[in-house]
Amino acid sequence: MPILRPTIRQRLPRSGAAFALSLILLAGTAIAQDSSPIDILTTPTATDAARLEAASTLLTQEISSRSMRRLVGILGPNTDDPVAQRLLLLAIAARPVTVPEFEQPLIDLVARGDPAIRPQALLALASAGTWDAARVLVNHAAPFQAPEVSKAAVEALVRMTGRDDLGNDVEEWRRWLDERSILKPEEWQAELIRGLTYRNDRLSAQEREATTWAVDGFRRLFMVAPYQDKSPLLAQLLLVDGELRQLAIELINRELAQGNQIDEVVGAAALKLLEHEKPAVRSEAARLIQTLSPPNAGVPVTEALVREVSPIAAAGLLNAAAKWPGVAVISPALRWLEFGAATRDSASKLLLSLDNEGLLTSPVDRRRIASALRAAGPNRLTTDGVRLIIRMGNDDDRDSVAGLLLSGQRDMQAAAASELARRPEFFDRVVSAAERDPALYQAAVSAAINHRRTPDGYALIRRIAPNETARRSGVLAMARSLGPKYVLEVARVHETDPELRVAVLSTIARAAAMPNEIRDIDQAMILLAESNLELSRPENALNALASVSSSPSADDASRVVELRTISLLWLNRIDEALDAGAGVDVWLAALDRIGAEPHAEIVAQTALNRFGNVLSTRERDRLQSIITVTEAEEPSASPTEGG
Repeated sequence: MPILRPTIRQRLPRSGAAFALSLILLAGTAIAQDSSPIDILTTPTATDAARLEAASTLLTQEISSRSMRRLVGILGPNTDDPVAQRLLLLAIAARPVTVPEFEQPLIDLVARGDPAIRPQALLALASAGTWDAARVLVNHAAPFQAPEVSKAAVEALVRMTGRDDLGNDVEEWRRWLDERSILKPEEWQAELIRGLTYRNDRLSAQEREATTWAVDGFRRLFMVAPYQDKSPLLAQLLLVDGELRQLAIELINRELAQGNQIDEVVGAAALKLLEHEKPAVRSEAARLIQTLSPPNAGVPVTEALVREVSPIAAAGLLNAAAKWPGVAVISPALRWLEFGAATRDSASKLLLSLDNEGLLTSPVDRRRIASALRAAGPNRLTTDGVRLIIRMGNDDDRDSVAGLLLSGQRDMQAAAASELARRPEFFDRVVSAAERDPALYQAAVSAAINHRRTPDGYALIRRIAPNETARRSGVLAMARSLGPKYVLEVARVHETDPELRVAVLSTIARAAAMPNEIRDIDQAMILLAESNLELSRPENALNALASVSSSPSADDASRVVELRTISLLWLNRIDEALDAGAGVDVWLAALDRIGAEPHAEIVAQTALNRFGNVLSTRERDRLQSIITVTEAEEPSASPTEGG
């Protein structure tokens, strides 16, 4: 489907003179520094663009009497430099008001100058803003004038008075002007201001109406557009200033929230906006880029940040650049960090990202960061700033930030605690804070992992946990940081709950085990198997036993046989249990666990057959009782069975 680009009327339409002025200025060259503007304007060999820029510069300055005489001469009907005259008229027409000295020369030029220059002279005369100038304009708006003359006169009248409602009706213009012939100069100026204000209000209302219509129309168009047309439409809307761009941003966020894909063309449009003249638009573009993460965005974002001079846009670019940290952004990040509060937080985010990537290696840069953050004070920093000053600052800085553990906002407390947890000298303070505030428990876990990887550290984390869920998470994190010997110890000493004991022991990995750790791992796997049997998980017990080394100690090997036999019998894998070679006491221990299982009678009968010659009377009676009970529980045959 075709993609439509809306055209919205600007608040005040640009006059032909102003438009021509902008075109020529864009194509021109710079004014020579060793020449005055009046000299450049009157130099025939200079380019039109340079001469027009000189004329515009003159009109913004206080004009000397000598320069004024030369300018008045240029405006004369018999000028010897018609090019300078035309360019000066363009410059005058581009200004809302001009100096009083130009009014009469302009009137004379309209009356006696070259007819070809008359339309431009009329447009310039509008900048005089007097009743007499308006009278000349009305007279030249008459229909008997050349079409280009009357058209220029009406355009000039509208620009001077704001009365676009009078249109091309010369009699209405004449009546309106005659009614104001008695006004004093200040009253006349007030009348002009009132008319221009009314016109501005009307155009503003028209613009709002047109914008509302366009926004509603494009919203409906987007909703019914095929999928393949949605992203191109969003990309086009992004490049339109005003409310249509806001509509595009709204629709993009909605699509992302609904899990819909945004094509790369939208990200490409956002990248183009990084060169927009308005800082607010560049900032919006940076936020979009940060969200969309278009491919290869790192280079244009970096380039935009390097050349950015506005804090409004810099804040967004700093945040976006944090997704693509590189050495090229270190200098602008430092500059904006030192700029002040407007960009400090975003610069902190980028600098933290750079440090996380190991790119902030210069001691000078690190001191600059600490100095800027220190000047702001810990209570004015974001979480990123808190992390940075802990890393970059001195002991006094860290002591100051540690105060946040007691009285800071929740997110600041968490940032300070997690960062201080890396430093051994703050271990006790972090743990103490976690005992008071359950939200800081994870920081205490990190501190223990960093500085107390011992059974005592494990016991501490277990003790200060605010609830069972946190305790499980904390002790498992600790267990993963401990060696096999310590894991075995804490599982034996501290974990009476077989479920948690299994989880703790399961953190042990045999891969790359040191020779002196093999015995500890073997015993840990044996304990893991025992714990799984406590939980009635014989299959898991066998898996644990499979991790025991190929040459365990005699005691461990004996225990492996026992646990393996029990697990196999529990799973009704009787032939494998027989091959294990365990004694009758192990089979009896297995029956203690599986007495209620359907195959318990088979296990008992097999044990009776296997160990009958060595069974004591008590053991034989026990096996026989299991068999008898099982047979008694079997349903008796119905009278009709067997014919």
